[in-house]
Amino acid sequence: ECALNGGALPTMRKNGARIARNGRVKRTHSIPITSRVLCTFSSNDGDASNPNDDVKERDDVKERDKSKGQSMEADEVAREQPTSPKNWEKVYNSIRAMREHGEEAPVDLMGCERLAEPGVAAATMRYQSLTALMLSSQTSDPITAQAMKNLQVNLEGGLTVESVRTASAATLEKLIYPAGFYRRKAQYLKQTAEILSQRYDGDIPANVTEMCKLPGVGPKMAYLCMQTAWGRSVGIGVDVHVHRISNRLGWVNVWRTQL
Repeated sequence: ECALNGGALPTMRKNGARIARNGRVKRTHSIPITSRVLCTFSSNDGDASNPNDDVKERDDVKERDKSKGQSMEADEVAREQPTSPKNWEKVYNSIRAMREHGEEAPVDLMGCERLAEPGVAAATMRYQSLTALMLSSQTSDPITAQAMKNLQVNLEGGLTVESVRTASAATLEKLIYPAGFYRRKAQYLKQTAEILSQRYDGDIPANVTEMCKLPGVGPKMAYLCMQTAWGRSVGIGVDVHVHRISNRLGWVNVWRTQL
């Protein structure tokens, strides 16, 4: 808004806008104008009579906008604070009691945390845990377990970073078949083994960020691997089953993945 005292109107720029001689404001680029600009011109020569007042007004508006933004962010954080579902402990304990007296599921016997060979070196155990998780995508537990056994028994030197790195892709494909996307997974295994050999001295990354940089490894695998391989719980691996069951129990009400 401009308070005009008569006289010719010069062209000025304020916060990414051009104030033309006819008094109309024209945008000159995409930065939004978020504050009011008070312009006072003299009636004689068109020069600004008090530019310091204009600067002070602009700074005051910026400060108010900043304070308002911080208040809105604080309110948003407060609204997003998680709350525990009602009766979640009762439901959880009931499920545990049911599982204790029910039949064992394949994941109880062949989950990825159970597929590393006992007695191997710590780094090898961690690598085998990661390999099991990489094979498990779009693959049932029994098939994942069989693929792991094939690799452990048939690769020269057992299932290690070096044995996978030196094996041919065709050999890996044959050993992990019929795991889902077995051809692609064979490539991922070879690429990952090369990276681990060169950058991690044959071990696996010790954090989620670095682990997710490996071919074929996503957040779910990384969180599970941190727990099974490194013994650290840094997040929850959520797949379609966790998502579906959590909704059916009434613990959440989200039927589309929130990214």
